[in-house]
Parts: sequence; structure tokens; C-alpha cells
Amino acid sequence: MTVFIFFAMTISITALDSKRLILECTACDDGIIRLPFNQLTYDKYFIISLTTAIAYLLTTYLLERRRLKKTNETI
Repeated sequence: MTVFIFFAMTISITALDSKRLILECTACDDGIIRLPFNQLTYDKYFIISLTTAIAYLLTTYLLERRRLKKTNETI
């Protein structure tokens, strides 16, 4: 599930950012936007996706740990 969330977040973040670039392009000369290689920060996409996936993994781990601790206390 974590891997699925990672790829889903990567796809959605890049899709939203590409829409943003298209919207900014309406202010360009002749509707053409020039994108140098350094303008697209792929590290940003990777870090946001990885952080989201790790947050999901950590949340499920903590919830499971709390559930097990609660069941052990009642026994």
C-alpha cells in the first residue's frame, strides 16, 4: 500500500504542477513556454511523494501498535 501511495502521489503532484505550468504559459510569448533543465525540480516531486508514503506507513504502524497495546492491557 505504501508503494501504491508513493506512485499515486508522484503522479498527482506532477499532474498538478504540469497544469500550473500550462496556466502560467498563457502569459508567455506566443503561448510557448521555455523550460530550462534546471527549472523542473524532480527532487521536489520525489521528496513530497516519499514523505507522504512514509507518513502513511508511520501512521498505520502507530495505530497498529496502539491497538496491540490496548488488547494486551485488557488480557
